Amino acid sequence: MEAKDWIQILVGIVILGTLAWLGVTVFDMNRTVASVDVRTQTTNDRVDRIAQALPELGRRIAWEELSGSIMTALATTKAYETDQGKWEMLLHVFNPKVRVVKSFKVSLTGPNDTLPILGITGSVYSAEPAAATFAQLKEWSHVAQEPTAVPDFIQLNRSFVMRGEEPDAYIKSVPFLTVPVKTTYLKTVVTNWRTLAKELNENFDTYSVDKTP
Repeated sequence: MEAKDWIQILVGIVILGTLAWLGVTVFDMNRTVASVDVRTQTTNDRVDRIAQALPELGRRIAWEELSGSIMTALATTKAYETDQGKWEMLLHVFNPKVRVVKSFKVSLTGPNDTLPILGITGSVYSAEPAAATFAQLKEWSHVAQEPTAVPDFIQLNRSFVMRGEEPDAYIKSVPFLTVPVKTTYLKTVVTNWRTLAKELNENFDTYSVDKTP
């Protein structure tokens, strides 16, 4: 067999090995995203069980969750298609301490692309395993008999409140969060979930996908 034939065979082996590795990696990432979904749903179910079994205790825990101070908040929008046929979503990073919100555009391969979500959620749980999702806080608000809502373009299970992680530290932990598409100032003094929800609802257009360049 000639040398060039051996080279072609070796190149083929390398390519096949790389493709197999990529396939396993994507599978693992998708499985991780699914496990995050299960974890979130399990927590939501636990909230319901506490509220039903011990109403007074449930309300007390709910009040503490809703009143807890916020160091960083992440509001992730649902995927949307641009006029050019590309898919994107927005990640709004709230810094209540200095009353600033940095908005990042995240490119997607399609409406069901989960890899960027893995980067966002993975970095959250790596920095703060007990971080609460907007979905969980919404459940707690019902337990506390203070129901709150946020705009429907926000992904509740992909948006988080972090009590101990600085916004800039979080941004640096996610490689694709480089340059924000815009920086805005909070019109509401955001200190906890109640005031965060108030900011999102009263300044709907600020965070809507239609208003971001």
